[in-house]
Amino acid sequence: MNLWHCSMTYQGEHSVTTHLTEVGAIRSAIFDIMEFMGLEDGDPRMDRCGEIELVTEHEVISKMEGDELYKLFRVFAEETWDNDQGYTVEICTSRLQA
Repeated sequence: MNLWHCSMTYQGEHSVTTHLTEVGAIRSAIFDIMEFMGLEDGDPRMDRCGEIELVTEHEVISKMEGDELYKLFRVFAEETWDNDQGYTVEICTSRLQA
């Protein structure tokens, strides 16, 4: 059985959430990035280039699947590059064996 993990590091502290689906881990990562960026549910926000309006409504994000969710995660993750608080987020997998 595969498990997906959302691994976050912030100011030297590391935390991990574990999920039964990859989609669940990606949603968790997006919500964590939003918290890091100080975004509340529904806050308007453009990407750093001012080209893409970021989706910040929790209900909308919770209904996203597949490619749409991956695309949003990549945009949000790019927003955290070059931060000076040591914040990183990754999605990784593991396998549960009996």
